[in-house]
Amino acid sequence: MRALLIALLLLGCQQPSEIQDPYQPRPVETVAQYPVRAEGAVIGRVLEVQIMDSTWPETRFRVENLDRQWLGFIDAKGGVYKRVPFKLEEEFLGIYPMEEGLALLFEMKNPPIVDRPPVKRLP
Repeated sequence: MRALLIALLLLGCQQPSEIQDPYQPRPVETVAQYPVRAEGAVIGRVLEVQIMDSTWPETRFRVENLDRQWLGFIDAKGGVYKRVPFKLEEEFLGIYPMEEGLALLFEMKNPPIVDRPPVKRLP
């Protein structure tokens, strides 16, 4: 009986496991950046970012023009999402290889080239 009482007391003293609130922001880390070229000139860049989540970590490729305006992003599965001014949600354009997705985001007929390996990390 005494052992049962001690076991119950020990169970009551344990800390509850920390469950991440699904509505709290997650840390985002820029892993690398890649210049995007078309016709020999740099037209923008792709930033490889990792969303740090203990249950569902995710890699995305944020696409920016030369003025660092965010045009959209491409997820790890090839989903292409375009930023639309004054809207909360991005517009889903479909699933494409990286270069074709970039052509859609930069509104070009021919796919641009993504330079690799990554250049210096952002400051």
